[in-house]
Amino acid sequence: MSLKDVLTKQADLLRAKTGDTEKLSLSRMQDLINTLQWGQYNMIDGTSDQYKTIQSNQTTGSSNMVSTAEFHGGDIFTYSATIKGVTEGRVALDVWQCDDAGNFLDSTKYPAEWISKDSVGVNEEADISISITLTTLTWYFSFHFTTINASGGVQPIQVKNERLYTGNLPGVWCPSLNDIIRGGANKLMLLHLQSNFNNWRYAI
Repeated sequence: MSLKDVLTKQADLLRAKTGDTEKLSLSRMQDLINTLQWGQYNMIDGTSDQYKTIQSNQTTGSSNMVSTAEFHGGDIFTYSATIKGVTEGRVALDVWQCDDAGNFLDSTKYPAEWISKDSVGVNEEADISISITLTTLTWYFSFHFTTINASGGVQPIQVKNERLYTGNLPGVWCPSLNDIIRGGANKLMLLHLQSNFNNWRYAI
């Protein structure tokens, strides 16, 4: 197999894994692999890179609560998703910080709720993100989608690539560690791709 054939196969695998539909340059391929291999997993269980129809006050994950107990005040997280199918108004990301009992923090005293500046309107499709700084009182994140400027409030929308990572980068979608353990992805395949890609890149 020629180097061109190998890289084409690699690009096809990356597009299938990340949902990236563009022609991939070597640098873009490396960026995607770095994102998939940056030592993180999606913190939300049960998400998918395929569209799922939900109500706009829900999540595609198996739960709308994620524990932050092992993190510290001041740590940054980024919540992202790809949205389409909005029929009225606009839809944004909505994240609440919760105490150890799962109750919302008092937003009049603490920065408890974050709504993304970016939103998705009728006939639009976009991947949007919001970065959140953890408070010292936060034990859980509660996340869902929220409808803005719509008379009906809740509406059905289509969502994929829902993800939560530490840091201020949205990254690309990958399964959670629990989903990987349950067979939702093959981490060994990704490690193999990373090793092979490094060899191919330096051989050019």
